Amino acid sequence: MYDVVGGTCSCLDHVLIPRDKYPVKNEKTFLESYTTVGGGVSANALTLLSRLGAKAAFFGLAGKDAAGESLRRELADFDVNVSGYTLREEMRTPHSFIIVDPQTGERSILAYQPSFPVKWYEEDKWEALCSPLPTIFLFDTHHISVKKKLGAWAKDHDVPVIWDIGTYKKGIEELFSFMDYFIAPDDFLRGYYQKKEISHEKELAELLRDLHDHGGFSFTAITVGAEGVYALLEDEVVHFPAMPLSRVVDTTGAGDMFHAGFVYGLLQDCQVEQSLAWGIVCAGVSCTYMGGRAENMCPEELKNAYNNFRIHTKRRRVIC
Repeated sequence: MYDVVGGTCSCLDHVLIPRDKYPVKNEKTFLESYTTVGGGVSANALTLLSRLGAKAAFFGLAGKDAAGESLRRELADFDVNVSGYTLREEMRTPHSFIIVDPQTGERSILAYQPSFPVKWYEEDKWEALCSPLPTIFLFDTHHISVKKKLGAWAKDHDVPVIWDIGTYKKGIEELFSFMDYFIAPDDFLRGYYQKKEISHEKELAELLRDLHDHGGFSFTAITVGAEGVYALLEDEVVHFPAMPLSRVVDTTGAGDMFHAGFVYGLLQDCQVEQSLAWGIVCAGVSCTYMGGRAENMCPEELKNAYNNFRIHTKRRRVIC
């Protein structure tokens, strides 16, 4: 039995950190460092969950090419089960080229997303992977038609699903009825409500509450990067600050690590508030490493950071 099964997007990340400044047009920029590592929101999260001791499996698709083989092998090296990870001859593996601002750690992503085969969901592989039932599912919102099938399957089998939402995309409302735990960045709110900016905290809190009521989720939270997280707890909007950092190397994958930490907390039978703290800590520590999987981040470092964060951090109620 797996603690968590995740899917379905994976890609090969090429992470570039310039030496002095972010590149501008018509100017040569030298690199301080670069790396090529596996990526994809749920795939990244599963690598951390496995390091934290969870039994994890990935269900997804990539091309039967050098990049796809590398991705599959890397997940296996993290002790993530890849029996449901299919490599197909007729497609190419997605790639992302990520340029990191050396001053702030913020990044821009150039994504190459080839088209996926229309029919790639292999029900026999999925059911084999989920027998016996896992404790939790962790899904991204790519391939909405497939996620509708997986979400319905999870609901029919009474397995909770945590969704790593990302930015708003057309059609995502079709998944709302399958969403238990809804966690998204503030970019999602802007896209969903067609707002250029959210002008103040009270407005964000009102939008969060409206989204929760409209979606019918069990739990709703909005992440706001270095400003922390807003969550609806016991009918109150509550703010949790981000983890203080002395330096930021690369914010790639911070959201993925947040979801990993949140899932880990739930697997430890933590209350939602403690699970949020795990998410905040995993996201924060990951920003001090390069790459979306922060592969040198170790469980002991995270556990020490969590204990310190829980002692010194207080939540704050938002009046709205």
